[in-house]
Amino acid sequence: MHISSVTIHPLGCSLSYETCAEHECGIQHMRNYLGDSYKGSVIGNPLLGLDRRAVPCNDKVHYHQGALWVGNAAHKPAFERNYGQTTVARGSWDAEAFVVFTPNAAEYPLLREVAEAARKGTLVLCAGDIPELNVPQKGLHILFRDKLPKTLIERWTATDKESHDLHKAWEREGGEKLLKTLTKAGKQWYSLGKSLAWDHRTGKLIVWLNPMEQGLYQAGWFGIEDLKEWAKDKGAVLRPK
Repeated sequence: MHISSVTIHPLGCSLSYETCAEHECGIQHMRNYLGDSYKGSVIGNPLLGLDRRAVPCNDKVHYHQGALWVGNAAHKPAFERNYGQTTVARGSWDAEAFVVFTPNAAEYPLLREVAEAARKGTLVLCAGDIPELNVPQKGLHILFRDKLPKTLIERWTATDKESHDLHKAWEREGGEKLLKTLTKAGKQWYSLGKSLAWDHRTGKLIVWLNPMEQGLYQAGWFGIEDLKEWAKDKGAVLRPK
């Protein structure tokens, strides 16, 4: 586990993002391991806002005098060797766990409160830049569900609603079937079908494509019909000759 900087604040704890494979993959694997309440609900009845980010850690929580470990404890001894040498708060996170340590006794009560909330299932996990927190870390945020500002909750809910609507549109347009058609046509890509958006000019669904063979095909946002044409080696995906 890579060592991250940490800010322990009134809304919870925030850990930095480090350039490593574990962090580049995001936090969904961790959420799944800890018991993601949102898992499987993207296309069905959606959970939005706080409900989407709630994680019932429950029995996977370990706390002792300034050291909090949540998740798989297999790597705990290695991290303990590192955090014992620090004079400031430090943490780490990967696909199956997060850990926070502080040598500052004044921060023990807040970290203990985080541990208690984890056991009760009243934490939310999220990642990225959250201006409302006013902290430098942009990696993993471990937050108290009942202390978050209303503006943040409303923003999350609106974003989640749009994401749900986009996934429904992808399903309605036969996106997964289209991927199989493209595969049969010999097309390959680094990314396709993961990033969805609305075309502000037409209101239709567009999809981010990062294709292989970039001497022949170009990356960009394309409509469903563009991708169908690509399967026939025609249309907007092909680089102009």
